[in-house]
Amino acid sequence: MEPVAVQLKVKQIIDHASSGEFERSCWEDAYREWRLQVQAYNPGNVLQTWDAIKRASEKAAFHVPYKTAYAIGLHIKSLGDNIPIAMDLMNEVMLPFSKYQIEILSAEINNLQSFKMAIIYSTPSLCLLGMQADRWWLSTGIPKSTGEPIPTFMVATHPNISITSYQKL
Repeated sequence: MEPVAVQLKVKQIIDHASSGEFERSCWEDAYREWRLQVQAYNPGNVLQTWDAIKRASEKAAFHVPYKTAYAIGLHIKSLGDNIPIAMDLMNEVMLPFSKYQIEILSAEINNLQSFKMAIIYSTPSLCLLGMQADRWWLSTGIPKSTGEPIPTFMVATHPNISITSYQKL
């Protein structure tokens, strides 16, 4: 296989069962901000679920997650541009990310436990050097014709990681 440039997206699901400090902080802060943001699209709290609010207002479906993401910005910054759930097979290298977005998967106005979100991390361009079974052989650098070695790592595939961009080098 010839090396190709790829970008990946990694989805981290966070809900009431999440136990890490990062996840708990994001979950709590995002829920509080979500409740504030949906007020503009749900006068009188007539609608009780996120699904109902999205159906009632197309604008809510776009604006609320976008604005809710600001509430977890400092938590995301603390990651140092590394995806906390995407490690190489040796548990030495974390996949880098260059941007993120959040998705509200489910929520109820008066039930914190119902709040479920996803953080979707997008990597910068990586070099896919090859595949072996369910593993991708990657590098943050591009092989040079001089034959100089480049650092590489292997990442196992799973349902919450996908290649979203592919370009021949």
